[in-house]
Amino acid sequence: VSWPVYWTRPFKSYRFFSDWCDWFAGVNNTFRGWKLAHKIDGFFEERIRLIAHKVTTNSSLLRQRALRIGISEDRVVLVPQGSDPNYIKPIDSEIARKRLGLPLGIPLVGMGIDLYWREGLDVFREIRRRIPSVYLLVIGRKQPGLSEYAEQIGVGDRVIETGWVSDEDYPLYLASADVLFLVLKNDLYDLGRWPGKIGDYLAAGRPTVVTNVGDAAAFIKEHNAGLVIHDLEEMAIQITDLLSDVEALHFYGQQARKAAVNHLDWQVLGDLINRVIVE
Repeated sequence: VSWPVYWTRPFKSYRFFSDWCDWFAGVNNTFRGWKLAHKIDGFFEERIRLIAHKVTTNSSLLRQRALRIGISEDRVVLVPQGSDPNYIKPIDSEIARKRLGLPLGIPLVGMGIDLYWREGLDVFREIRRRIPSVYLLVIGRKQPGLSEYAEQIGVGDRVIETGWVSDEDYPLYLASADVLFLVLKNDLYDLGRWPGKIGDYLAAGRPTVVTNVGDAAAFIKEHNAGLVIHDLEEMAIQITDLLSDVEALHFYGQQARKAAVNHLDWQVLGDLINRVIVE
């Protein structure tokens, strides 16, 4: 994506703004572990930021990286990953389940498909050990090996894979869950990003449980919009406790929605983005 800028700048005069939203070289782009390729990739990943008028990042780690390579503080702005609370709204879980044909009257936890779906299934196994009636809703494109792994660890009969869902149905699937969770790891991949699905979870008005990694976890903790935990065993225990506490589900759900509307709505963030461009 950098090459159009390199090719056109000698011939056209314009202000270039760069949005740095993940740690690419050596993390998202691995080149099969070739270290020399990582260095070359990293060089171009950083160099394009140096010629930008301003750089936005969605994580503190990338902001620190931008400062480290010599970009002045006034040219680096942290913009969290937003959500659309007018598209994703709180819906009664039983109403949503009826419309989608999902099981009624049972505890249901949900997770969007992500890199660490195996760890997510491990968490669910421990939840089910404590609450035998619980189901897991896996939202998103079906992953090769997921159903097999679920069978292997003894939860295959309680895992519902949605596959790819329509824009119309996506908010309904989120609303169907009592609790939504996401496993993050303390590495460059997760420290350097703000998963967009977290904003969707919050906008849906559902308690959101994440591992204590990155800016999204810090945001949830700051706004009391869910639970931030330290390991997978604790995650299973905390979700189990939440499912049996109606008042806590209601409280964290309200806090989640409030945080999304007041701080992550793209209309709210639009003012910040506009200031980045015009100032």
